[in-house]
Amino acid sequence: MERQDKDDRGHTSFPNDNVQSDNVPNDNVDVPNDVYTGALGDSICNAAREDGDRENQSETGKKEGILELVYGVLFEPVRTFAGLTRQPPVLTAVVIVVLLNLAEALMGLFTTPQYMRGLQLPNLPELDILRSIIPLAAVGGFFFGFVKWFFMAGLLHLLAVFYGGRGDARSVFTVYGLAGLPAALMIPVQLLAVYFESSAAFNIITGILSLAVFIWSVVLLIIGIREVHWISSGKAALTVFTPILTFIILFIIGLIMLGSVMSTIPELQF
Repeated sequence: MERQDKDDRGHTSFPNDNVQSDNVPNDNVDVPNDVYTGALGDSICNAAREDGDRENQSETGKKEGILELVYGVLFEPVRTFAGLTRQPPVLTAVVIVVLLNLAEALMGLFTTPQYMRGLQLPNLPELDILRSIIPLAAVGGFFFGFVKWFFMAGLLHLLAVFYGGRGDARSVFTVYGLAGLPAALMIPVQLLAVYFESSAAFNIITGILSLAVFIWSVVLLIIGIREVHWISSGKAALTVFTPILTFIILFIIGLIMLGSVMSTIPELQF
């Protein structure tokens, strides 16, 4: 006989086996709309926040002038190079590199004759020819800087892509040009070397400063490639040092081959 239950009003109710109990899980349970709305709203807010951050970085890159960009590269390189990923300021970088190369060329044109006079060399015809070549060498060095810029930026971009980078070639081109900014700090040192007598202590200080500027530029280049290509610091350092290591290895192989060839040449008999 089926079990009968009476409710509070006295009516008899029969249990329904087809009705699911509250303790039985049901996959078709309706989830309140506010749950979906909240999750969707959070996703939209996060996406909007990321897009806003990117737009702010882009607008910041547009609003920054030459002085702000120079300061950011020298003292805030991570933030500055990270903001170059979408719209790198190629034109601003070109202006900075042109001014830097021009300053170095003019400084070399001014300091080289002064340095040669300080050597107190005898008056030889060869020295006059050398003095006449100095302006040509300064102009050649000015244009050679741009050739090196294009070549090395393209090479580093290919190496970064080979190591898993996803950046843009224009960003690497901009980073390579801006990474040479510490070299501008050596211009006053070269000017001081003209007006002050060179000594052992001054030469040591100059050498230490040159080494520090070189290391600074290399560190900026590694940071820039890491930020614009979204790779690790190790891969960025490997990207920068691969051409240097390749050149050293090829140079050592060349010396070994030259030595082996010279060892096979018999001594001349007089």
